[in-house]
Amino acid sequence: MAQQGSFIHGVLHDNDKPSVEVEALRGHPDVLPQAYDLKMRAVAYWKIVLRRLVDSMALHLQLTVSNLADKEIETDVVNELVGPCGGSIERLLEESPAIAGKRDKVSKTIKKREGFPGDSS
Repeated sequence: MAQQGSFIHGVLHDNDKPSVEVEALRGHPDVLPQAYDLKMRAVAYWKIVLRRLVDSMALHLQLTVSNLADKEIETDVVNELVGPCGGSIERLLEESPAIAGKRDKVSKTIKKREGFPGDSS
């Protein structure tokens, strides 16, 4: 706000290199302080406006992805499970050989630990 006098002088008297389009303002010198005040307020709040715009876009993107997962992907998964093949659910419930091997190894380890006489666990 300290540069208001310089701004008004530049609009009214500097015809060589104006930094903004000021031809319309030259015809209305009585509103120059208001124009300067408006410009300074816009500059002061521009970062806040940009931050809110980014936050709004992020929330919109999050909602869109959530809707995609809830509606469109859910129907694809359900169609895959109860599709024309028929055995999709049973295939999901089958234990893979790698998991079965790990389960057997853990069971053997537990049985070995139970055999120790001093172990209270």
